[in-house]
Amino acid sequence: MERTEQPSLLYYDLSGCLVDADPSVAQHFLDRFSADDIAHARHAFVRAQSGEPVAFLDSYLIGLPDETGTIRGVVEIRDPGDAVQSSVRAERERYRSFFMHNVDSIAFLGLDGSVLRKNEMFEEMFALSPDERIADSWFEFLEPGAANEAREAFSQTLVGEAQEFDSVLKASAEMPPIPIRVRFTPLSMDGEIVGVSAVVKNIAAERVAHEHMHNLAFYDPLTRLPNRALFEDRLTQTIAGAKRYNRPFALLFLDLDGFKSVNDLHGHAAGDALLRAFGERIGAILRESDTFARLGGDEFAVLQQLSRIPEDADALAEKLIESLHESFPFDGKALRVGLSIGIAVYPWHGITEASLLDAADKALYEAKSAGKNTFRFAGPF
Repeated sequence: MERTEQPSLLYYDLSGCLVDADPSVAQHFLDRFSADDIAHARHAFVRAQSGEPVAFLDSYLIGLPDETGTIRGVVEIRDPGDAVQSSVRAERERYRSFFMHNVDSIAFLGLDGSVLRKNEMFEEMFALSPDERIADSWFEFLEPGAANEAREAFSQTLVGEAQEFDSVLKASAEMPPIPIRVRFTPLSMDGEIVGVSAVVKNIAAERVAHEHMHNLAFYDPLTRLPNRALFEDRLTQTIAGAKRYNRPFALLFLDLDGFKSVNDLHGHAAGDALLRAFGERIGAILRESDTFARLGGDEFAVLQQLSRIPEDADALAEKLIESLHESFPFDGKALRVGLSIGIAVYPWHGITEASLLDAADKALYEAKSAGKNTFRFAGPF
């Protein structure tokens, strides 16, 4: 006859100590659990004291009442021969393997934000040894400004709302600040939130790729100045601000005089060097509030906020033309170019992108026709 192993019963007092303990058996309910499971085991034991039967791992915990109905202890019923429980244990092992070897950094946080359990990738990201614990709170590893946002997201997660946000790990002696993306998900047991899972991704490479794509889309690769697409977007924003705050501004079209001769006489390398140097020289003259862009070839544009009309635009145009009196050195040669400028002022010469661009372009043509190396406004004020 096949022998059937009977369920075992273990009795604990309310402190968790085993009653009438066998020396070969753990003396306290929590003694046999790993550090990973202690928090959940403690929670299950406390719930059992309320009189509610609680299933935990391969056991059932039931509070024992006395004749008055008061819970005086907890009984644990263990059935090692139960096929269902064996299946649960196998599932837990599969889950444990998935957790520990996941390519993402994962940690389980307690209700106070402390790290209860972490996988290998988390230890690597936070430069922790396997037996090292985060002393007080996970948030201490974040930059101060980022920690406040993370705490707010954590609070929202504790009321049952998963949160995802970008943050920054503090710099250390071994590594610079690391941009990360964090997803907080509430961990529930029998309908009650007992902690939070944190999945942390290093998004430094993603940021670099995004910045690279942004630069390709909106910046000139030669001069690193805003390109036509970004300039037109800035122009649209500037017009919107001008309408809202009644704030005039000037649009200056800049075209280099004699640039083709530089390319023809000295080659395209000389022309490229001149364009880069021109961009740096003009950029040093402009204010931070001005927008300076390369539209293509040797054509550039400036958006200038005005407080005096048209004196501010007049003075800037003269300064820009004067800045080209000094030659640009290249490979032992002195490269010289002039500058023609066409100016349109909002709202006198136009109130839309198209009308302002057309007015500035016509003013530039007039400056070229007037002998170059000068500037013209787009008609009378």
